[in-house]
Amino acid sequence: GLENVTVTMGTRAMKARAKKATTTTKPNFVVGFVYLLATQLTSKLLPFFINTLVARQLTPEEFGVPTVHFYLLSTVILTTREGFRRALMRDSVSDASLRYAWFVLPIGGFLSIAVPTAVLWSQNISTAEPYGLALAYYGVAAFIELCAEPYYIRAMRLSAFKLRLVAESISTVLRSVLTYVLVSKTQNNVVMAFAYSQLLYATSMAIIYIASTPKALAKSSTKDTATVKLIGIFSVQAVWKLVLAEGEKAALIAVAAADEVGVYGLVASLGAAFARLVLQPFEEAAFVIFTRSVSSKTSSSKEKDVFDALLRVAIIFGSMAATMGPHYSWLALRCADFGLVLFVIYFETQSFVRREMGERALRG
Repeated sequence: GLENVTVTMGTRAMKARAKKATTTTKPNFVVGFVYLLATQLTSKLLPFFINTLVARQLTPEEFGVPTVHFYLLSTVILTTREGFRRALMRDSVSDASLRYAWFVLPIGGFLSIAVPTAVLWSQNISTAEPYGLALAYYGVAAFIELCAEPYYIRAMRLSAFKLRLVAESISTVLRSVLTYVLVSKTQNNVVMAFAYSQLLYATSMAIIYIASTPKALAKSSTKDTATVKLIGIFSVQAVWKLVLAEGEKAALIAVAAADEVGVYGLVASLGAAFARLVLQPFEEAAFVIFTRSVSSKTSSSKEKDVFDALLRVAIIFGSMAATMGPHYSWLALRCADFGLVLFVIYFETQSFVRREMGERALRG
């Protein structure tokens, strides 16, 4: 009898510890959204104000190069990580399969060299010129940021939203302050000021994630074919999304004058402020919540309730912006604000649908 009682108590204790561990890593939408909103406020709002101050000291051409040219370069290289994030942050993927996240380094390293080199070759520019050297530095910064990707994926699987807030806040503050100081003191070499600031941002992000994220314990040499296929599927989708989202910038750089590109960069930054600060946290929260719960069948109804709540909030906030924001603006701006509502609904729906879809449906 005493042995049975001891075994029963031990079993209950093990179940309690397992339940506690599951609870600590299970994503909480409210907490996650608060942290993501705070992250967006620091990582988007501060650069927005800094860029506004910097734009007053620069010509449209000087402002357009770092905000459009270099931004597009970094986005192309960093798209490498999107497929890994969307595949490896799913609950159905084991911790042992996180070793595939390290493949982002050789792929990203190749692009960090190939993309700047292709741009320099196509425009017949050498690294001896400030623009060419800054372009190379942006490639290096993108690779440094990719070095933190395996640690970022592990942190998000542990729902470490606070770590992301700290990392992006510190890195953004450092970049913004350095950008403003360098531009104010060295207006003859603006592109290098932005390049140095981006290097500082990437280095800070990498150091914080590498130093703060727990190392993986599970190791396996078994090939996970399903996870590799998912990475490939999501990577193709990320490339297609890149073409749709950033294609206009590439076309503008190819055909428009430099000062027109600068004006576009400033207007785009102003026009997308509401979407980045208010609506984007909903998309990111939906992505994390639904991907983390992909293997759970019992919480399907609860997740549908969360999905319904997300859509309601997105429609309310988006409708307020669409009806009140452009009250005295041109019709084009009014249509653009209504488009923000459709975009956030699309991204939230996409996150939920991917949670419900299997590998075969994703491939199709």
